[in-house]
Amino acid sequence: APISESGSGSTGSGVKAHECPEWGGAMIASESQRACSETVPPWVENPYRPISLGELMNRFQAQWFIALAARLGKAQVAGQIYPATELTPSERKESIDAFATWMPHLAGLGFIAPAKAVSRWMTRLADGEPITFSEYGRWAEDMETRLVEAAEDVLFLALSANETALVTAYRPFGEGVASNFPSAAYDIAEAGQCLALHRSTGCVFHLMRVMEYGLRAVGKSLNDPKLVAAHNPTWGRILTRCKQELEKQKSKRSPEWKKHDVFYSGAYAHLLGVKEAWRNPTMHIASKYTEEEAQDIWSHVKAFMAHLAAKLAE
Repeated sequence: APISESGSGSTGSGVKAHECPEWGGAMIASESQRACSETVPPWVENPYRPISLGELMNRFQAQWFIALAARLGKAQVAGQIYPATELTPSERKESIDAFATWMPHLAGLGFIAPAKAVSRWMTRLADGEPITFSEYGRWAEDMETRLVEAAEDVLFLALSANETALVTAYRPFGEGVASNFPSAAYDIAEAGQCLALHRSTGCVFHLMRVMEYGLRAVGKSLNDPKLVAAHNPTWGRILTRCKQELEKQKSKRSPEWKKHDVFYSGAYAHLLGVKEAWRNPTMHIASKYTEEEAQDIWSHVKAFMAHLAAKLAE
């Protein structure tokens, strides 16, 4: 009996079929039913985390892919040797059962087009209409092409252990910075990802934003109305004021700088280190940074923010 319009019913071989909404066609019931809920590969399921080679191999399970390739190869050979011979009912059922076990694997890798092709062929095998080995062989050849094309469409970037640490770090600049400068968390994380993925200029631009939080905290400590965030003080202005403050007699400094002399001297030294690494701490759209420069700036900004977090907060 043909599959009903609702997508469920009996096939000529006595195997039930059902609809898989992800693929928009009838499928053969069995292990393939699970494929409807397993169509999301790990890199689509959560695209913002790295996938280990072990996880990929576990999901891929190469043995089933090898078995599928072998079956497709045999079908093509049979099509050349016995082109006019029809598949027997037992051969059709055996093929249906084999393909049914592979459907979840195809779907789990995101090979949706090949999965659709297999689903249609399983229905064709089950509908009772004659199928010659020649027809089976042509389908197998087309299926091989679909599999190769699907695999070629999935690309990966390999990360070293150090690069992975930048991407997966929970709080890259440490607990103190995370607690005292929570607003900087997004840009710190993005800077780390850019650095790991060799997007050095993007890394530096995010670090510029991180520095703003630290500079505002330093400006506030100087007790100078011109350095409050509302006035958007420049790097140069804050550096100049820090230098002027340190050149004053200790008794004439702002209360914070008088009380924590060593701390603010260290903050100023770190700030000079960032400036030196940066070349130009003013954002220019034409500026480009090498990977070495981005790594150097990352290290200096991290040290500066960690130093500030010991006593300051946003």
